[in-house]
Amino acid sequence: MIKRIGRIAVAACVAASASGASAQWYAGATIGAADGGVDAGRISGQLVNDLGFFSASTSTDDTDMAWRAFVGYQVLPWLAVEGAYIDAGKSKWASTVTPAGTIDASLRTRALSLGLAARYEFNPALSVYGRVSAAWTRTKGSFSSSGFVELANTGRTERRTVPAYAAGIEYTFAPRVSARLEYERLSRVSSDELGGKFDIDMIGIGVRYSY
Repeated sequence: MIKRIGRIAVAACVAASASGASAQWYAGATIGAADGGVDAGRISGQLVNDLGFFSASTSTDDTDMAWRAFVGYQVLPWLAVEGAYIDAGKSKWASTVTPAGTIDASLRTRALSLGLAARYEFNPALSVYGRVSAAWTRTKGSFSSSGFVELANTGRTERRTVPAYAAGIEYTFAPRVSARLEYERLSRVSSDELGGKFDIDMIGIGVRYSY
């Protein structure tokens, strides 16, 4: 499905250019909050069952700031191809284990995405849209420990290609300039080696400028 999204997006741009269809470039950015991280119970289970600790208690911090910069090509009045750079922020987990010690992890996820966005206009100023994309994610994990815990590796980076889904509302308040409120989900980023795969939910506000 992910490869198909990319092929359709590229084909839409090529078809519009070849046919001379009316099209329009736009760009913008959003900023807001991201929520998503590993399951605390899963981490504790891994530490006890897989790594041999007698006990483990894990807490998580799943919320951080996120932002997105995007550029798009309005192929049809209702259809656009949109690419973006996404900084989905950090998620953290910390475990206290026996024999006495701690393990702390910080996971930061960034992504490049390419997808198709469809919109419906209620009137010339107000519209809603939905978007489905392929996202090439990079999650970088940094680890530290104390007490009787010694880590063989204090850093690891995982790359995954995952689907991303978004929906939003847009209001045009000046010629060529719109404000947007958007929700987006990156599905199943990270890896078992970093504590498990997880979804990241992002909500942000931003602006779009049409050329």
